[in-house]
Amino acid sequence: MRILRCQSLILLLMVSLGAWAVPPPDSAGVEVVGGVEAAVEPEQASFDEEAKEDLPLGSGDSILRDIGFDPLSKDYKDRVKGLFLDSDQLENALSLIADLDNDDFRKRNEASKKLAMIEAPIEHMLSESRKDSTIEMARRVQGILNVRIKKRLIDVLYHASVRSGENSAPSSLESLMILASTFDSVTYWELMRALEMAAVKVSVKQDRDLLEKGLSNGSQSVREICSFVLGYLGMGRGSETEASDPDDILILANARGRSAAGREGVAKILLGLLSSDNIRVRQESGALLRIIFQTDLGFAAYDSPDVREQAKDRWSNYINGKQDEPHWPVFLGMSSRGQFQVIVGKADTKGGAALSYTTSGKKIDNVGLAASISSAVSDRMAFDYAAGNVVVSGGSELESKVAVFSLNGTELWAVSGVPAGAGAALFPGGKIAIASGFNVRVIDLFGNPVRSWKMPSKMDSFSRLRPGRFLCSHADEGTIAEYDSDGKQIWKVSGMNRPRNVFRLENGNILIVVDAESKGEEEKATSSQVELLELSPDGQQTLLRIQPKGVKTISSSARLPNGNTLVGTEKGLAEYTPDGYAIKVWLKSPILSLHVH
Repeated sequence: MRILRCQSLILLLMVSLGAWAVPPPDSAGVEVVGGVEAAVEPEQASFDEEAKEDLPLGSGDSILRDIGFDPLSKDYKDRVKGLFLDSDQLENALSLIADLDNDDFRKRNEASKKLAMIEAPIEHMLSESRKDSTIEMARRVQGILNVRIKKRLIDVLYHASVRSGENSAPSSLESLMILASTFDSVTYWELMRALEMAAVKVSVKQDRDLLEKGLSNGSQSVREICSFVLGYLGMGRGSETEASDPDDILILANARGRSAAGREGVAKILLGLLSSDNIRVRQESGALLRIIFQTDLGFAAYDSPDVREQAKDRWSNYINGKQDEPHWPVFLGMSSRGQFQVIVGKADTKGGAALSYTTSGKKIDNVGLAASISSAVSDRMAFDYAAGNVVVSGGSELESKVAVFSLNGTELWAVSGVPAGAGAALFPGGKIAIASGFNVRVIDLFGNPVRSWKMPSKMDSFSRLRPGRFLCSHADEGTIAEYDSDGKQIWKVSGMNRPRNVFRLENGNILIVVDAESKGEEEKATSSQVELLELSPDGQQTLLRIQPKGVKTISSSARLPNGNTLVGTEKGLAEYTPDGYAIKVWLKSPILSLHVH
């Protein structure tokens, strides 16, 4: 083992989370994905640089500008209002989608033309309609999407919602609720967090009747938004509704709103929700408690009931010893973290081993972290936002390197000649765990061995989730599992088809690469050899399945705030919708690693 450098232990332990200003990236052309023409967005709208150069761009504003919705232009408010449907427009859009399967050719053709021109984001509605549709309807839907994807309107909706406020409110509360009703609250988890905050910013206490009426809306998304806003404004869910429908999801949404406002009394509500039968409720409640109190008492929503109960007791003892006072606003989702981007690790070094993009796919130049990662082989990247660093590892055994960077790109520590085929993770206190084969070795910042443990089978991926929890995949054994800092297994899912490259999303769901199921001898030549699955937090439900055509390896994946998923393979980087369709190629080069930062 050969130590390259150890710049500063103090820097490594105290580095804080930073943000970047993002310059407008270059435009791109048209690519073909799996036989589907997928066009990138048109060039940004022109604007008076001289008049606006002194005005600051807020969170996501530069991406809005890239897509042609310049937030500093005079017509921005009117253009953004066009994103929102009223009830008649929504009914008309649904009618047009139904007409795509009409027996009358003229009606099908007219519906296609009108749907392509609708200003509001309806791509998710079109994609949903493609399920179980006729071949003719599916073909028409794909043709409409090929035209509409240029506008990336769900991206616009997300970033416009994040920046909404007194001077740039996206629309009325009613129109927000109508549009939200078209989005599934689980599939579009990140977008829903932004829509919740947008609803808060356009709501007043006089909206209470409308919000309480929304608690019985037929849409789960609308019910959650209304409960969130009521919580943010310091209101209950409404005594009548609460008594007749004690829905844990709505109690959670109300508590999430109270947390976002920093109100007192949240902790005990969240504590009670740790016993919910709903795994999503347990997941988000546990995450909020960890953020509010800045401590981790070992609760995981997907652990066995006995283990969860023990962790809940620890939380109960901890909370009872503290006053449940107002606190700093606490949020879930990227929308609370400001400007973010995509970091891509390439297999070749032409133009740098790591590149940076906006979440809409525009390349960004001169990003410090991407440039720093380019100096290391980035087979794997593990971001730790609590500690404010990223651990990068990769390379062959003789040339392998593990490096730790601050989030602004300063190299804090590096070691070479240490095999880390499965990954590496930084411990609090300046120790690092390096995983390869069956073995996990922990060393200090000077390269001295601290301890080690042996896994039950070979590791294909290894990453730190939070203090005392490490997530591993074991392809040979067919399992994914979590371990504590001594290598003791805490949780696992068995019976998987060679699982590898496993990763937990912020909402608790799991993205994992597995071998695709065989489709018979006659189809083996054309079927995918690997697929990407999204599983529920306990690994028991498959929520999404992506099968890239003609690829042998999926090296990495990441979720975008628009609900789409980036998938890196040996052929390049492509973006897929929640129903598994490729809509855009970002990069035609072998991909090693990927992260939305």
